Amino acid sequence: MSRGKAALVGAVVGLVAGVVLLLAFDPVATYTNDAYRQGAVVGYVLRHMAFGAIGALLLHTVLRGERRRALAGAGIAGILVLAALPIVLDRDEAPEPRQAAPSGFDNADRRIRAEAIAGCTDGMRQRQRRGEVPEAFDAEGYCTCFIDGVAAAPGDDGDQILALDEQTRDGRLTPRLDRLGTRCANDVVG
Repeated sequence: MSRGKAALVGAVVGLVAGVVLLLAFDPVATYTNDAYRQGAVVGYVLRHMAFGAIGALLLHTVLRGERRRALAGAGIAGILVLAALPIVLDRDEAPEPRQAAPSGFDNADRRIRAEAIAGCTDGMRQRQRRGEVPEAFDAEGYCTCFIDGVAAAPGDDGDQILALDEQTRDGRLTPRLDRLGTRCANDVVG
């Protein structure tokens, strides 16, 4: 088999391995941004295709008995380590923003909550840049408190958060939400 065919076969094997690992471990499920998640999926599969092609070329070198056999063997071991490293390093003890993110598509309320916190935090940081909110204000802490307070009321969390979005755009917060915002701001500052 020529080097070109070996690289092609390796890329196909890498493609299959990448898709299988993606389906088995779903390493991109925690990303709340759909565009980012789609890009991460493509990058994940392309990385495995590249690993497969390079690994096949190195394996081709080893099997053909060419010089530098030990170097090619070390390269294959390195590729296997690089391919497995993200899965091995992924732990449940993720940083707080990742814990707030949904763990998949099965829980729409968690996803809406995470997106609402992210959107609120982005909005508060824009207000900080414009000087409307003090620079030291903990935007993420405030937004987490506020969105959790909205979702704490009886009813469907997702529907409540979506209704909050409409009220915010119209500039007509209910007295309860206004009190909640004041309480969360005091908790973050106080």
